[in-house]
Amino acid sequence: MDSCKKYDRRGFVKNTSIVAIGGMIASSLPFLSSCKKDMFGKFIIDSETCIGCGECLAPCYYEAIILPERSIYTINVDECVECRDCVEYCDYNAFEIFEIGYQIDKELCRDCGRCVPVCPEGAIEISVVDYSIIKENCIDCGQCQPVCPENAINISVVNYLIDNDNCTDCGQCVSTCPENAIEVYPPDYSIIENECVGCGDCIDACHEKGSDCITYVNGISEYKVKNSCHGCLKYCYNACPEGAISLIGGKCDIDHDICTRCGLCVDACPYDKIKPSKVEIEPSDCIHCGECYEACTHDAVNKELDADYQPAIINTEICTNCGECYNSDVCNYDAFVKEIPENYQEPFIDLDTCSYCGICIDEEACQYGAIVKNIPDDYKDPKINRKTCTNCGICVDEEACEFGAIFKNSPEDYQPPKINQENCTSCGDCIIENACENYDAIHLDLKIAEIDVDNCTKCGKCVDICRFDSISQLV
Repeated sequence: MDSCKKYDRRGFVKNTSIVAIGGMIASSLPFLSSCKKDMFGKFIIDSETCIGCGECLAPCYYEAIILPERSIYTINVDECVECRDCVEYCDYNAFEIFEIGYQIDKELCRDCGRCVPVCPEGAIEISVVDYSIIKENCIDCGQCQPVCPENAINISVVNYLIDNDNCTDCGQCVSTCPENAIEVYPPDYSIIENECVGCGDCIDACHEKGSDCITYVNGISEYKVKNSCHGCLKYCYNACPEGAISLIGGKCDIDHDICTRCGLCVDACPYDKIKPSKVEIEPSDCIHCGECYEACTHDAVNKELDADYQPAIINTEICTNCGECYNSDVCNYDAFVKEIPENYQEPFIDLDTCSYCGICIDEEACQYGAIVKNIPDDYKDPKINRKTCTNCGICVDEEACEFGAIFKNSPEDYQPPKINQENCTSCGDCIIENACENYDAIHLDLKIAEIDVDNCTKCGKCVDICRFDSISQLV
C-alpha cells in the first residue's frame, strides 16, 4: 500500500508541479496505471478449477502468486492393479510401476473352469474337464463315496442279505467274498449206521451237487443174502414191495435189477439173514450242502450244529457291497438277496459340488473303473492370455481359484507402485486424462494457489499461462 501511495497520481503531479505533463504520463505509463487499484479490478484464482500445478509461478516476475507447495500425486497401492496403463499418460516418466503378470500353476490347476467367469476380460483360458460315472461299470457299492471330500458322489447303495429260509449253511459262498464278510457256521453231517439201509438216495443227491463225499462202504452197493438163509421166503418175500425176492436153490435170492434197497426185507427177516449195503461220508470231502440230509427218508443222516451256531449273515461292517456273492451264482439255493433302495437313482457325480480335485481318480476310488475323467479332445494346458489380461488382479483378490493355482508373478526386485516426486511436475495430466479410469488409484493431495494483491501488477500474464482458465480479473 505504501508503494502505491508513493506513486499516487495526485502526489506525483503535486511534487513535480507539472500537471499537464504529469497527467499525460500517468495515463500512458502502464506501471503507473497498474498501481491504480480503483482503475482496474484485481486478479483472483478459482479454487474450483485450480489444480495447484504451479505453471503460473515462473511467468510472474513479481512473485504475486502464492503456492508454497505444488499438488502432490501418489498411488494408492491398495487400489492399483499395476496394469501400467497410466504410464503412457505421463511425459515425465514419473510413474514407477513394475511389470507384473498373472499365471496359472499347472500342477495346482484342476481344469474345473470355475475361475473363468471371474475374469471380466475373459483372459483365463481353461480346457474344462469333468468327472462322471459309467453306469455300466458301477455296482452301486458306494465305496467311492467316502473318498470324495466334497460328498459329490451320489450312489444309491445296494445292500446284500442272506435269506435264511433258503440258506443251507453250506458255507460254499464264504470264499467268494473278498472281505470275508460272510459268516456261516456249516453243520457236520454223518451217517447213523443202524438207520442206514444203503438205498443210495444220499449218494445221488450228493453227486448232483458235484460232490463225491458219500460212497458205499467197501464199494458194495447191493443187498446180499447170507448162505445160512433158511429159505423160508415168507417174511422177506411178503415185505418186498417190488417183488425182487424169490426162492432159488433152497435160499432166498434178490433180483438186483428190481431191488430198490428200501430195507424192508432186512427188517422183516427174523433171522437176520439179509445184509444190506451201507454208505459213509468222508468229512474232508463234504461240502456241507445238506442234500444228503434232505434226501434221506430213513433219518439215517445226522446233522450236527456247532455250539456257537447262528444263522448265516453278511457282516455289514465288513461288507463292501461288491455283490460277488450275489453275482457269482455260487449259491444254488438263491439265498442271497439284493436289496435295492426304494428311492434308487442312477449313480452320478454332482458337478456343482465337485471340486475337481481328482482324488476319486488318483486314489482309484472305484476298483471297477466306473469313475472317469472326461478330457476334451482339444485339451490345452491352462493359461492366462497376456494379450487380454489387464492385470486387474480380480482373479487373485477374489480368490477365483480355491486351490491357489492362479498367482501373481512379480520380479525379484519388485517394489510397490509409486510416483517419483522428483520427476512429477504436478501437471495433472494423469488425472485430467483419466489415466487410471478403471481403478482410480491415483491420489491427489490438492494445493490451491492464491494471488498476493499487494504484489500483483495486474499484467495478466498468468491468465494466458493457466491452461485451466482458473485465473480471472474481477470487473
